[in-house]
Amino acid sequence: MNSSSKNYLYRFLGLILFFVFLFAGCSAIRQETPTVTPEATLTPIPTITPTPEVLGLPKNPVVIGFVTSNQDPNILSNAGEMANRLETNTGISIDSKIFSSYRELLGQMVVGRVHMAWLNPLTYLYASKNNFAQAVLLTNHFGTFQYGTQFLANISSGFISFYNPNVNQVTTDATNALQQFQGKRPCWVDATSLSGYIVPKGILAQNGIAIQEGVITQSHTSVVRSLYVAGVCDFGVTYATFGDPRTSSSVLQDLPDVMQRVIVIWQTDPIIPNLNLSFYPSVPEQLKEHIIIDLLLQIQTTEGRQILSQSLNYEIEDLKIVDDTVYDTLRDLVTLSGVQLEDLIGK
Repeated sequence: MNSSSKNYLYRFLGLILFFVFLFAGCSAIRQETPTVTPEATLTPIPTITPTPEVLGLPKNPVVIGFVTSNQDPNILSNAGEMANRLETNTGISIDSKIFSSYRELLGQMVVGRVHMAWLNPLTYLYASKNNFAQAVLLTNHFGTFQYGTQFLANISSGFISFYNPNVNQVTTDATNALQQFQGKRPCWVDATSLSGYIVPKGILAQNGIAIQEGVITQSHTSVVRSLYVAGVCDFGVTYATFGDPRTSSSVLQDLPDVMQRVIVIWQTDPIIPNLNLSFYPSVPEQLKEHIIIDLLLQIQTTEGRQILSQSLNYEIEDLKIVDDTVYDTLRDLVTLSGVQLEDLIGK
């Protein structure tokens, strides 16, 4: 074989070896490359949301809110006793909870952790306005479920009286009776008093009667005393209907002729509701009915009246069923007076 033939042979053998090694390398790479298997899709475990216990059962009792700023043991024990009696009589699980202030109580009522509470009129108007309280029962305090306000003056002032004490009735409306106070100076009780400031101020505003800056006397009897001596103010306002500060023993002892010298110029109807029982709106009607019926039965007994009165530190003689409309007149006058309900929580 000549040299030219050898060269062709070597080139041919070299190409064969090249392809052998190339094939072997590709096979090795394929063997070393792991096979990727898609991961299995995990099925999520469903979240179990516990069903809330029905209101009124042991794990979710109806909560009644009571207020005592000084942890009065008499209030604490009677509040607990009132809840126990309701629970026993109705079969509804009921707990009492004590708060140090009405603001604290309302903070729990607004989120539904307190289901019922006894509320003062201005506190109720605030809670009702914000949709977390509905009045159902009204208390009888000193013989009346609602009370009013009266406008007084010294007899020497020359103001005309439109009130007949013999029949305890007024003889004209507010517009006619109170126009004579235009531009005059009043004696008020204090800026938080419904009958001694807020309601009469609203009535004067309602009838377009502009007055001078008033004198704050701090009490109903102080209004009477200021009018008796004259010169402090032209007229004054106090509570009416369930009593008359002119007849208080302390005033009569010092001023025996006060009834003749300080006279009633005009008086409202009983338009200020007493303390009420209110429910959180979502409380089922059937639960409300059972509790209301039992309270109406309990208040007919001496023991029931005592327990309820002592749990509230407020003398209660009777209860009656009401709804929010009993507050309509008061609500309008409070608005006209210009006071802010949020500043009067607890009143």
